[in-house]
Amino acid sequence: MDLLKKREDEGLLIITDKKIESTIQGRYFIRHMCQIFDTFFDYSKEYEIHGN
Repeated sequence: MDLLKKREDEGLLIITDKKIESTIQGRYFIRHMCQIFDTFFDYSKEYEIHGN
């Protein structure tokens, strides 16, 4: 929750008792914010962009 709170402080999320909602600015970073919930993501390594 600390990482989500940080994103809320940055203005990217709105957190209430019932939901977590992205702001318009946060929509540009939604993939990165969803990584908070990704149990397979290794935070000890630098994120690499794959594909093109």
